[in-house]
Amino acid sequence: MSEEKKPASRIWKTAGILLTIILLIAVLAIRLLPEQTRPTNPTSSDEQSSSMLDFRLRDIDGNTIALQDYRGKPVVLLFWTTWCPSCQAATGELVSAQEQLGDRAQVLGINLTLNERTTADVRRYAQENALNFPVLLELTGSLPAKLGIRGVPTIFFLATDGSIQLKHTGGLRAADVIRAVEQLIPE
Repeated sequence: MSEEKKPASRIWKTAGILLTIILLIAVLAIRLLPEQTRPTNPTSSDEQSSSMLDFRLRDIDGNTIALQDYRGKPVVLLFWTTWCPSCQAATGELVSAQEQLGDRAQVLGINLTLNERTTADVRRYAQENALNFPVLLELTGSLPAKLGIRGVPTIFFLATDGSIQLKHTGGLRAADVIRAVEQLIPE
């Protein structure tokens, strides 16, 4: 009789393990799916955009760059790291988008430098991948925290007045970036 219980016991044990694995995969899939949101509360959007208007960061050459310097044209902010495969794809797509958009819009790559080994790694990555947009170093983690960034790459599309129009977590193709930016260019 105990031998008959063993196969049934093994089946239940195997089913329990499989169910646990399936639930774990489902939870991970939900957390890792790209998140795309539009600000729905004007107050929180205004708060975010006003804080964005004030940020100043150093670029990889040591120059201070202020977001206000780009007022009057749409801005695409890419929050990224060098070691993230999705970020690597995103930087390539944004190089293409910046080439096609020219002076009509500006891409700014904001590297989450706390997550890098050295700033030299960021500089080397920008050079080796011929990034054609300013690469800024976010050294404190305060800007991503303020904007609620939970994963990379995260891309913000800002209107000509600096207000956040779209936030997207995950990669985008150059054509999608251009389409989004063209909606922000005044006629």
